[in-house]
Amino acid sequence: MTAEIPPSIKEDLEFDASKEVQDSHLVAVFVESDRPFLSRRRVQNEIGLSSQGTRDRLSDLEEREILDSAAAGGGRIYWIRNSKSQWPIPTDVEVEPVSNDLTVSELLQRQPVQFIGVGLILMIAGALFTTLFTMALAYDVSLPVVGTQQLLLWAIGSVFVGIAFCVGAAVVWVIDRARIGGERPW
Repeated sequence: MTAEIPPSIKEDLEFDASKEVQDSHLVAVFVESDRPFLSRRRVQNEIGLSSQGTRDRLSDLEEREILDSAAAGGGRIYWIRNSKSQWPIPTDVEVEPVSNDLTVSELLQRQPVQFIGVGLILMIAGALFTTLFTMALAYDVSLPVVGTQQLLLWAIGSVFVGIAFCVGAAVVWVIDRARIGGERPW
């Protein structure tokens, strides 16, 4: 398999008559490999340089941003730098574009959604307090800890504060939309 060195890399490779093994030979080892990354030893075996010579040349190519590397298994692995990824991409894999779709966890982290959640919890609590108040009043039961008037105040207060949270969520959402669109909300 003889693959061609990508033009964007080829233009960054320099010919140096003093070197027996050119940078293009090192890069060709990566391009022609069936693996997306190679160890220093594998490159050394393919090129025939000394261990230190191979290490120096790979480090130079990494400094010039032609290769990337990472620590692995007590050594380093190297691969051709790709603007689409910080990691080696096999030649038979096509990189999918980044999705702008909103995930559930991202949705739940948004402030308006959190406000609505608090508002709904408060309104449900208000509904439960209203139910307790109605039952206590209908069956003429006196509650041991709290009076019926206090229960009614909690019910009304919870519902109104819950509604306030939901309205606040709507206001925050409108302001966020206006800020994203570059328009002023007023």
